[in-house]
Amino acid sequence: MNGDLYLISNGELSALLPHVNAVARDAGALIMGFYKAAGKTDITIKSDGSPVTQVDTLSSELIETRLAQLTPGITVVSEENSAEAPARGIYWSVDPLDGTKEFIGKTDGFAVKIALMDQGEPVLAVVYAPAMYSLYNGLRDGLTMRQTGQNPPKFLSVRENSKWDLHVLFNATHADEKLYQVQRARFLARGVAMPKIPETYPSLPRNLRVAEGLSDFHVATGNDFSLEGGGGYIWDNAPDYLILKNAGGEMRCLNDGASMTFGDPRQVMPSYIAIGDKKLGKKLFPEP
Repeated sequence: MNGDLYLISNGELSALLPHVNAVARDAGALIMGFYKAAGKTDITIKSDGSPVTQVDTLSSELIETRLAQLTPGITVVSEENSAEAPARGIYWSVDPLDGTKEFIGKTDGFAVKIALMDQGEPVLAVVYAPAMYSLYNGLRDGLTMRQTGQNPPKFLSVRENSKWDLHVLFNATHADEKLYQVQRARFLARGVAMPKIPETYPSLPRNLRVAEGLSDFHVATGNDFSLEGGGGYIWDNAPDYLILKNAGGEMRCLNDGASMTFGDPRQVMPSYIAIGDKKLGKKLFPEP
């Protein structure tokens, strides 16, 4: 896309980033206060069958309030509110507690995700995994890094192609494992030998383990064998997409190999695969 069409400059994004980091850290602190508490967290089930807790709601309210103060007039679209995004404009995309099942299950595998969307693309990304004290950042200008605790930030880079020792992540909590085997057989025919049993690493964010060079793929499916759905929503994927792209990787739709695109934030996205080395991506989805 022509940079002249963007509504926010690189300089403005750089100035916003530390403030958004502070918002994510504060939301993470709120979440951890409940996580470490002895009592049970109230849980309800949404219409799509997924759980939601009062912590999701409280985190969303904190983030919405702070972002509205930081950028008055820019809509905040959260998984836990009903705001509508402009068709081709600028808005915040927020998952106040990505990994609610992991939060409930006490696996440490949850994160706060915030992205600024500009003309259908993520241009600022913040992902904070509070149980691991890990903060990930991405900016349109190419920045991609992780900071753990008070340690210096580490710039991220994907792992180069390894023919014989591929590391593949799969979320067995949310997806049908038969779908992994279907994709494995499909890609084996294309010369990419994924392991028979993937790593079901419980801690989010799995896509960003690919960005860090700790895994080669994350196969992200739901239980939809058509692969038209099951890939989550923009608030799940947009921050990861930007950080992974800046680290040298890519996210592609599993059904046709198309690059990930972002439309209606309340429309479920297709199943996808996060890829580290793009040479592997070309093998998985050869050009016609």
